[in-house]
Amino acid sequence: MFTFFHKTPVIHLDCFTSDGNVNKYTPIVNASLTKPEWFNNIPIPETPVDLDFDNLESRHRNLRSCYGFLEFYKKGVVIESWCDMGFKTDVNNFQCFFSSPPDPVSHNPEQYGNAFSKYFNLKMRSPWLFNCKENINFLFVGAEWALGEYDIKVLPGVVNFNLASSGNFFIMVPRKQDQYIIPIGTPMVHVIPLSEKKLKHKVHLLTKGEYQKKVNSPAYSFYGWRKIKTILKRNEKRGCPFSGE
Repeated sequence: MFTFFHKTPVIHLDCFTSDGNVNKYTPIVNASLTKPEWFNNIPIPETPVDLDFDNLESRHRNLRSCYGFLEFYKKGVVIESWCDMGFKTDVNNFQCFFSSPPDPVSHNPEQYGNAFSKYFNLKMRSPWLFNCKENINFLFVGAEWALGEYDIKVLPGVVNFNLASSGNFFIMVPRKQDQYIIPIGTPMVHVIPLSEKKLKHKVHLLTKGEYQKKVNSPAYSFYGWRKIKTILKRNEKRGCPFSGE
């Protein structure tokens, strides 16, 4: 009798930084390692011996048995705050303080119309670059389960690391009197492949020169990522597809 083993298809995600401290203290990690501490402190519900079918709430369920939560943390990897991030705001002004560069930048509100008029915008310039040789889209979504104490929004998006390499993300900071610090090591962004394939990632510490060579940005064209995507398709037809190297 023959037994056939089917190897699960794998997506390989390479993660690059040139900052030794970022690599040492806040590397890219599997999402399963970043469940918030308050979740770990929730007691595991006891399995009842006698079920009261007239009152199913008596079964004492809680988040420790929530399928949606548990499955979410089985997917993808997490970008954590690579430094302490301090915010001081009022209705008209904001200040941000970072214990380590790079500092964020703000986009002109005209770029996103009249949306988020009650927020300041910050583009967080991540010290991480990514590369995936497979043509796979990745969902960027805020690590909201870990950010409940902070009144910010981490905006979602979809990125293809065969087209771009940046790990940057946007946060929106409310226009109100407030101040707080998001400490180093706080989960900020959950990066999830939009595929059923298994994800494996590897972290690389590069020199600044090696890091710069990895930068693959639509900024190389005035027309952005659409033009870059067209160029890559053209090169593939020519028999010289982007190698990811």
